[in-house]
Amino acid sequence: MIASARPCSASCARHVWSDNDNNGDNTINPLSPTQFDNMMRTIQEDYPAPAFESAMNLLGSHDTNRPVRVLDHDGIAGGQPVNGFQDGRERLALLAVVQMTVPGAPTIYYGDEVGLAGYGSDIPRDDPYNRQPYPWSDEAGYGTLPAWRQADTDLLQHYRTLTSLRNSHSFLRTGSWNTLETDDANKVLVYGRRDNTGVAVIAINRSDGLEPGTSLTVGAARTMTFNVSGMGARVWVSRPGLDMTRPSAPTGLTASEGSGSVILNWDAPADAVVAGYHVHRSVVDGGYEQISAALVLGTTYTDNTVHNGLQYYYNVKAVTPAGLKSQASAPAMPIPALHHWLGQPAMAAGDDARHQLPAIAPTPFTVRRGLMALLGSPAPPQA
Repeated sequence: MIASARPCSASCARHVWSDNDNNGDNTINPLSPTQFDNMMRTIQEDYPAPAFESAMNLLGSHDTNRPVRVLDHDGIAGGQPVNGFQDGRERLALLAVVQMTVPGAPTIYYGDEVGLAGYGSDIPRDDPYNRQPYPWSDEAGYGTLPAWRQADTDLLQHYRTLTSLRNSHSFLRTGSWNTLETDDANKVLVYGRRDNTGVAVIAINRSDGLEPGTSLTVGAARTMTFNVSGMGARVWVSRPGLDMTRPSAPTGLTASEGSGSVILNWDAPADAVVAGYHVHRSVVDGGYEQISAALVLGTTYTDNTVHNGLQYYYNVKAVTPAGLKSQASAPAMPIPALHHWLGQPAMAAGDDARHQLPAIAPTPFTVRRGLMALLGSPAPPQA
């Protein structure tokens, strides 16, 4: 299923608009896809998940200029909008796609769905012009209004399509939110929403258009080829009945320490067909990064990129043939070649982490081995 925003006119090449509120130089500079994504993620980090996921995503209100007036780039001449606010309505159509597909509770201020301008007699206006009556087509005098004061029925249908799409798919309301691509050169943002019932991919193009058949890579192993018109958007929704349930996490992760290496072993989840595994590593219990370049096909993995004497944290995620990842396993926390640093040939059975330092001249070794470990030396320094 695909929903596309209406294509934009040539005026979309301009990227700055103004309003009359006190915001410095009275201009609102657009964000690049990367800047927009970073700003949204910053807000997400600032709030608990329940608050972020229920935030009232509001574009217009009784305290602000109407979105159509703020977004329009064509301007006003002789007391009239140059192009009937068509540019602003086209940009609002694109913004509505974002409003209806990112986390939060999208809220429509009456009249925005039909392009109500809230326009005063001269400069951009907010209150009270943003409280203009709704343009009901059956009211007396409606037919004598200029087109830009009448309801935009195409924009209304666009809103109806988007709200129906959101209401029909739980993953567009409460699913995970994953950034897939931020292409600043082409002004393209692609993100996904997913839960156990399905998945959606949303592509937003704020430029003058992509060439037909443009290939957009949205992941190391996933490529989508599509065309989105200038100032347009597309929403792909998975077929009904698709099971997107994650597999259980691998269990029993263990780590065997060697000199300059760690050998990991784990047990496969029993509730799903697994195509392979991703192995992750960190130097703290958090901030894990994937270290396996490709899917690990078995239930063992050797990491030969470690430094002796430093503690590492590992976890493993299972991946299904459809690309669904499990939650991470419980971590393993090895210290490669610890017994070499401590001057013993091996850890005796039942000793756990108890070791004896050499009885002869232990102090220089004890003081210096921590520094040498940080430098990555595979052998203890001489006393």
